[in-house]
Amino acid sequence: MNISIFRRRFTKWGWDGSLFINGIFFCGTLENCRSRLAQGTYKIALLPVYNQGKGSYSIMPVILKETSRIPKSVIRKPVIMPGNGPYTLKYGSIIIGKSQITGLVAHSEQCYMFFRNKIDEALENGEEISLVIRNWGVEDIPLKYLSLFQ
Repeated sequence: MNISIFRRRFTKWGWDGSLFINGIFFCGTLENCRSRLAQGTYKIALLPVYNQGKGSYSIMPVILKETSRIPKSVIRKPVIMPGNGPYTLKYGSIIIGKSQITGLVAHSEQCYMFFRNKIDEALENGEEISLVIRNWGVEDIPLKYLSLFQ
């Protein structure tokens, strides 16, 4: 499974982007403008993530460097998660949902659950999940990344 995030708007309220799965638009993304991942290639794995506020683990899509090994659990790694605004994000995590205005997404929980189902399905089929993050302008997403034009 190939996941691409194209960052479109860069403001002090957050970095808005578009998430594509296998070349098809899926949803909007939102990142903290101070703690974001560098553009590049990553891999995604479902791992237990320790939530220090709750004192428990939950299984989440964790973003790992392309060359790193997959650990058994993580504490301080970026994840793809539900949420509304970017200011509580840490470690380069990414919120997914329906883009509303700069720095805000809606219907995030629904979008996240649908995303998790896609991830689960890909892992059941034995697929590796790659993530590519690119900085593009509002209208600059190249047609070669969209399945309609391949």
